[in-house]
Amino acid sequence: MNLLKKLLPYDVVFVDYFDTLVFRYIHSHQIYRLWARRLLAKLNVEPNCVDESSLAFYRKKALLNLRKEFDEPPYRNLVSEIYSLARLEGHVEFEQFLNLSYSVDESIELGCQYPNKKVVDALYLLKQKGKKVYLVSDFYMPQKAYDSFFKSLGVSNLFDGVFISSECNASKRTGALYKYVLEKINVDPKNVVMLGDSKRDDVLSAKKQGVAAVRYFPIRHKIYTNLSKRFKWDYSKKIVSKKSNWLYKNSCFEEYSVVLFAFIQRLFSEAKRNNAHKLAFLSRGGYLLQELFDVYQKNVVPECERIESAYCLNSRKVCFAARDDEESKDLLLKYLQSFKSGDTLFIVDEGWYNHSQQTIASISGWNTVGFYIGSRRKEKMNIPNQCVRKGLLFDMGENAPNTAYYGVLCTNCSMYEQILTAPHGSVDSYYEESGIVRARLKTNEKEEYLYDKYIREMQERMLLHFKGLCAWLGNNEVPLKQCARIVLKSVVFNSKERCEWLNELDKNRFDNCSTGKQKDKTIKDVKINVIELFLHPDRYLGMFCKVQRKLVNHPALAIGYYPIALVFCLYVRIMSRI
Repeated sequence: MNLLKKLLPYDVVFVDYFDTLVFRYIHSHQIYRLWARRLLAKLNVEPNCVDESSLAFYRKKALLNLRKEFDEPPYRNLVSEIYSLARLEGHVEFEQFLNLSYSVDESIELGCQYPNKKVVDALYLLKQKGKKVYLVSDFYMPQKAYDSFFKSLGVSNLFDGVFISSECNASKRTGALYKYVLEKINVDPKNVVMLGDSKRDDVLSAKKQGVAAVRYFPIRHKIYTNLSKRFKWDYSKKIVSKKSNWLYKNSCFEEYSVVLFAFIQRLFSEAKRNNAHKLAFLSRGGYLLQELFDVYQKNVVPECERIESAYCLNSRKVCFAARDDEESKDLLLKYLQSFKSGDTLFIVDEGWYNHSQQTIASISGWNTVGFYIGSRRKEKMNIPNQCVRKGLLFDMGENAPNTAYYGVLCTNCSMYEQILTAPHGSVDSYYEESGIVRARLKTNEKEEYLYDKYIREMQERMLLHFKGLCAWLGNNEVPLKQCARIVLKSVVFNSKERCEWLNELDKNRFDNCSTGKQKDKTIKDVKINVIELFLHPDRYLGMFCKVQRKLVNHPALAIGYYPIALVFCLYVRIMSRI
């Protein structure tokens, strides 16, 4: 708490962003090359027009050129200078180049940043004591980028104001940014302290403006990032483990954004392999999946190769009704007609038992292909070629063995259902109005409450994590083995906060296809086959993961859980080869 004691005497705290409030897993100089690579992949320019190394060089040169005119150039001016130096006029419109450049810059930063917990915690304590906290940062990106960074890192409510050099045309380096901020917030510099890592910009320059300064120098981080720069360490090979580990420790299950990234990669590949030109994302599980798919295509896939996505309002209830009622059947098929790709309906959903697809295929006679996170027990059908069902992360084979890591990846399917829910009710029926079939939605109050309290912001953050993964991984496939490791750890070892989060969601789960709230299984429902447990321990993960959640309010019993869980987890890893 030494840092806190140094800052406490002051009413106002200015804090630097990079290497103080937030760290990067890489050196800042390593960003330019990746920015150039990802940007060129999005641009439709001739290969001999400009290459990766040249574009990265032009960026550095543009900044030097503009420093003669600006204390800190606005982002638009910086990109304009790069556009001019690279002679891209006639090859790509400037506004398109500007928007793509910003998108790539933002995504790269989202993928490599993580908060410095020591500083963040100290600043929140200062806020509780009534102190004002302002971000004062020299950075080339506009202020709107910080909105994304803050949300992704969970610090959106930390600052009383944000001041960025590129927005103010003033830098800490010259001291002009300090003058600008002091005038804006109308505060006596004697009551202000600056916290940052740079001796020149955050200490000496601040003191020249009458602002006290505390230098925070993260020596271990500085050594690591400089080694990364010196030996050109490839962060893209480490992002899956680093990002998932950080999210596991600092969020409620947002590490599943990495697992969903693996699914979206496989979804795009399978859709292309099946010549799908349009994908129908079934509500409500398809709500977030469609958003993730669109983000993936925008950030990774060339425009000429993209697949159309559409959100299809559907439910098991309306599908089951169509089996028994001719009018319901006609409305369902009329509604679904526009979602077909040629003569095939390509469906995307979280999956499990594929009831909706099976019903649609049997009553329509259409060719249907379903792409799911996972497919469990499939019903045998007389029309197998019309009802192709594929679990892309885990699949219970009809005439083949289960896919690798099936037992681990299919554990706690309700987790996917909760994460992938939508901000609207389920489809209760269809009706026709002016020749157009529309869906009638039915909302449950508990579901609305849970979505607004727990899921909405979680999904927003997961989209930001996903953008970062797109920038660093591109189309480099995340191995299922890594996904299995993420899921296994998320299932077996959870903090009290994560257990309580799960319990709250489970307590209010509602099955819209049944007459009421789902009934949790009790100890009486548990059946254990000792031989199966010994040979296939992964099949009992679903039971095991509920034990810790039941013990969360019994600390004495919870202590005994961990050694047993550790042994069980190691045994699952050995037997499942993960």
